[in-house]
Amino acid sequence: VQHNRHLMDTEPVLAYWKEALAGVEPLTIPVNCGVKEKVRLTHVFSDEHWQRIQQYCKSVRITPMVYFRTLYGLLIHTYLRPEGDFHVLDIASGRYRDNAQLLGSCYLQIPFVFELALMTPQSELATLMTESRQQRKRVGKNQYISVLEQSQLLPKVRTGFMYNFYHFGDPQMLLGKSERVDMITPDTEALVELIAKVLDDHLQLNLNFMADEFDDMRFLERAEQLSLQIIGGAETLGDLSPVLSDEIEQLKSFDTTAAEGMVAADSRPLCVRDWFGATAERFADRTACSDGERQFSYRELDEASNRLANTLINRGIKPGEPVAILLERSME
Repeated sequence: VQHNRHLMDTEPVLAYWKEALAGVEPLTIPVNCGVKEKVRLTHVFSDEHWQRIQQYCKSVRITPMVYFRTLYGLLIHTYLRPEGDFHVLDIASGRYRDNAQLLGSCYLQIPFVFELALMTPQSELATLMTESRQQRKRVGKNQYISVLEQSQLLPKVRTGFMYNFYHFGDPQMLLGKSERVDMITPDTEALVELIAKVLDDHLQLNLNFMADEFDDMRFLERAEQLSLQIIGGAETLGDLSPVLSDEIEQLKSFDTTAAEGMVAADSRPLCVRDWFGATAERFADRTACSDGERQFSYRELDEASNRLANTLINRGIKPGEPVAILLERSME
């Protein structure tokens, strides 16, 4: 205990983290009205996929731990569209020499910051992966920051994100016998936890969260899809798409249905306004968007957008002229 106290929360460590976390903003997760219960999801990757991930990691000189941490950040960025730098809590295993003979699990919880400037559509994936590796190296001995101090420096959030990577590839010796190792993860409060597990050289992802705090929306399936795109040759973030194949087919069916009998009055190509108008006419009373307990039907959204358009026209705005809009993130 004395050794730990000597290492943790030193002046240089706290100064480092005050600067590193100064620009981090809280992630806003839409309120979910689900049942208050723990959800544990598992998604197993094929052996071929896992082998290709390992080959990709070697080619860009990173570890699978770095790969999946970066993938997690990409998905969080896609889901929540943060407006500034954001963080996840990264779990680092290991123990000091003085703790070598202790029974139990020894680990550190370390903030990992994703810089928004590195997550533009033009950002190169290889660069993002390399920066993910370099950031952990830069932390170095500054990893010795207590959870208490982290709670004082990090932005207050209702629900946060945590990442962990387990790799127990070989059977472990216990009392002279070879035993297979599996992990039983304790519940974490107010956290969405992604765990990448390598067991007997097979890969699986686990996602744990409270149903009333987070809606996963097939999170692990999208993780697999983005991973396949990355190892398949995607070079920039703009090359990635989280939309699943069945969702694409559904969108196509919506387009076909909405476009039946549509012809632009001036024979020009159909624009977004044409498509939306046809959808609003066909599905007038269906929910178009929601924000907590508030929601707009397609009819209401169409009427609201028409009111805004007429206001702009009355103020002299002409087609093609830019209009700046400053609003809080909401249905409006």
